[in-house]
Amino acid sequence: MYGRILGIFLTVTLFPGVAFAYVDPGVLSILYQFLYAAGFGSIALFIFKPWRLVRSWLKRPETERIASEGTPPASEQDDSKRP
Repeated sequence: MYGRILGIFLTVTLFPGVAFAYVDPGVLSILYQFLYAAGFGSIALFIFKPWRLVRSWLKRPETERIASEGTPPASEQDDSKRP
């Protein structure tokens, strides 16, 4: 009995004969903003991610840089001289 009443109620409320719908213009601007952000974000990802990879290939390794400066890295310094 209750299942039948619930079924009729859901049918009437979910599938009305006439729908008076209003779409707020603010909703579309949020959707456009999301699409723009997704588009430009994916472009930036594909441009700057490979650029970091190329920069890492062209950058001097840490050991060469330290050898040219003449100071050992912090991990190799003697800790006994610290206060």
